[in-house]
Amino acid sequence: MANPLWLGLALLSLAFMSLFALYQWQTCRGDRVVPALWHWSLLPLLIIGLSLGTYSYTGRYQDWQLAEADDSIDYLLAAEIVRLRRASADAPQDSDLIQQLAQAYVRGGMYLDAVATLKQQLQLQGKSAALLGQLAEAAYYRDQRQWLPESQEWVEQALALDNADPGTRLLLANDAFLNQRYAEAIGHWQLLLDSNNQQLDREALQYAIANARSRLE
Repeated sequence: MANPLWLGLALLSLAFMSLFALYQWQTCRGDRVVPALWHWSLLPLLIIGLSLGTYSYTGRYQDWQLAEADDSIDYLLAAEIVRLRRASADAPQDSDLIQQLAQAYVRGGMYLDAVATLKQQLQLQGKSAALLGQLAEAAYYRDQRQWLPESQEWVEQALALDNADPGTRLLLANDAFLNQRYAEAIGHWQLLLDSNNQQLDREALQYAIANARSRLE
């Protein structure tokens, strides 16, 4: 990306050179120099150039770049991502902040950023089934719902630590269901039901199993 200060100065120079050349041409012809309406079309160049140059010089352009998030996501979520980016940059060892940032990326569909942030979290926190499952999920969606070696490895590591890790099992079940492997999806959901994890919505799992079974008939 071009340096915004130089871009601003270039636009300013272009605008002033154009105005000066016009003035000289009219003067040489002996015309009475009256700023025609179209002269004012150069005003936006002056404003843009001055704004970019000033914004860069005062150091705020970098903040604007840092504030950029995927403009297709909800503006409140984008604002949260900006806040968490800044907070985690100020406290790079704060695993809670990094985890929150990764979750915000996932909610915004920014899976490439989510994977990078979760890898950072992995270095700080060490391996856990939940974190490896989150990495597998982010990589799975980053890769357009394909199982590539990286995401497959994280799934295997997560299940080796906890065979009934909810995040990993739900990811596998959803993938199986969407690809019409209904018996496989039922197996993942049933395993979660049998785990007696009180944090899971058992009614939702039972409904999902019934739905998949109806498609097998």
